Amino acid sequence: MTAWWYSENNKNIGPVEEDALVALLQSGKISHQTLLWREGYASWQPFAEIRELAFLKHVIPPSADLKPVAPPLIYTTAGRWQRYFARIFDLWLELLIVTFVSGYILGQVSSTFIEFVNNANAHLIGIIYLPFGLVLDAVLYHFFGNTPGKAILGIKVVKNIDLPLTSREYLKRNFSLWGSGLAFGLPLINLFTMSKQFGRLKKGEAASYDLAGDFAVKARPLAVWKWLLFTILFVSLFAVVLYLNFKEKEFQVRHSGVAANYHWINPVTNNRATINSIWGSSEKKNPEGQTFYMFTEQAQHAVIVFAVEEVPGITLEQYVQVFIHNASQNMQFWNGGTYDLKGVNQRWQGWGAMLDDKNNRFRVELIHNEDRVWRIVSIQSRPYEYSDAMVDKLKSELWKTAL
Repeated sequence: MTAWWYSENNKNIGPVEEDALVALLQSGKISHQTLLWREGYASWQPFAEIRELAFLKHVIPPSADLKPVAPPLIYTTAGRWQRYFARIFDLWLELLIVTFVSGYILGQVSSTFIEFVNNANAHLIGIIYLPFGLVLDAVLYHFFGNTPGKAILGIKVVKNIDLPLTSREYLKRNFSLWGSGLAFGLPLINLFTMSKQFGRLKKGEAASYDLAGDFAVKARPLAVWKWLLFTILFVSLFAVVLYLNFKEKEFQVRHSGVAANYHWINPVTNNRATINSIWGSSEKKNPEGQTFYMFTEQAQHAVIVFAVEEVPGITLEQYVQVFIHNASQNMQFWNGGTYDLKGVNQRWQGWGAMLDDKNNRFRVELIHNEDRVWRIVSIQSRPYEYSDAMVDKLKSELWKTAL
């Protein structure tokens, strides 16, 4: 017997045999207005207009056809510009998510990854991240039935008789798009491949990555407020992408040493230190009104606090006891520290972890010089080896201004 599909609440249900159609007609689930389709039909047709099913009309209860039937949403072939902007929006959003998540996770454990990101060309990073963005695109489709850009613009990807794609089919289509549509993200080459696909759509043909799976991209009529919403979101996302690209280039310039180093003058001794441009400096005061100087690494993997305190008549041992007592509110010291000499000056060093985040380790150096105690506290986040050399170099410059 012939297998049929029918539309219910904008969903395509089937296949069902003609015997099953009888039961559906008698129960009132389908009526004269219900759209039906079978293999060989070019489009969906109302039940009442299908001649080969005319013999079933008598089984419909008199009241069934009187039920109000909501007209189905009419999907037509999506326009090429509509598809383009939906795809660009989705890729920008997904690449931002992939970038931030991978940056947070790998940035905690791999100094090699951080160095690579700091020095790599933005195009190379985009090429590497693109397939992961397309995988995320398929994950969103799997859980939500669509991606953000397509959903807002009323677009859906379907196969043959407007059926939804399986997650595997959608992922396979994405990887076909990755090659034949996006040229694996390779600059200039992808302009050629996208132009070629754009031309196919302009001529009414399917994109090459839709042909193999008999896929189609459909769109429904869109309200004006949705166009406005998408425009606002698109422009906002574009602004975020531009800002992040600008900050990334600024970061790479500083990290590469192209940006000129700057001089910092110790206000107490008037001695000058040469500071690498990857460190930002600022003057602050603690709750007791004491001035300290903060140097923050641009990727915020390290912070150095430099300060001095006048302590006439106080030994370094006495000062250390008071310092540990006060600092223990925010710091967990691993031991009692060690005493030694730095040049001719007595020094104490202590180590530990910050209480608010045990992954942030600190090191304290206190040096007694005449009636002053100079203090440098360095705080580093994982991976520590990424900032070790930078921290040691800055501390060396700062000590030169003090001693």
